[in-house]
Amino acid sequence: MSELSDKEFFEFQRETNAEMFNHSHGYIQGLVVVAYAGFFVLWDQAKEFSSPGVWAVAGLLLTTSLGFYAAWEAFAFLFRQRLMMRMAEAITVSEPSRETYQMAAREMLVGLQQFVRRFRTWWRAGMCCILVPLAAAWVLIVALYLIRVIRHLTAWTA
Repeated sequence: MSELSDKEFFEFQRETNAEMFNHSHGYIQGLVVVAYAGFFVLWDQAKEFSSPGVWAVAGLLLTTSLGFYAAWEAFAFLFRQRLMMRMAEAITVSEPSRETYQMAAREMLVGLQQFVRRFRTWWRAGMCCILVPLAAAWVLIVALYLIRVIRHLTAWTA
């Protein structure tokens, strides 16, 4: 196997990174869409046998979680775009070399580490705003279904 030229190496690296990112991000987005859709379907069906207050609270929790998730995705998209633009600027000089690429990668790593340190608290708060309402709504919905099953079982055995 022949050695790749610098230009081929950079092109291969860009294509590989783009394919990996697009595949994994698309897969996760698909899972999230299916999960939220499933939650909303279960929530909608629970309307028949739940009290209006519990049903409304579960819907509010699901909607709150979805709103925070959408906001987080917008923020993450803008951050990734900014990071990729920096990388593109660093490696699209007139004659890129492996050293240039490695230096740009090191700078990005340092920048990312600084970003993570500064915004770790915001990330945790964001995840709490997404996951806590989602978990609470899930508990409410599952409890409604369990109560319904228990009522059916007790009526059936009586």
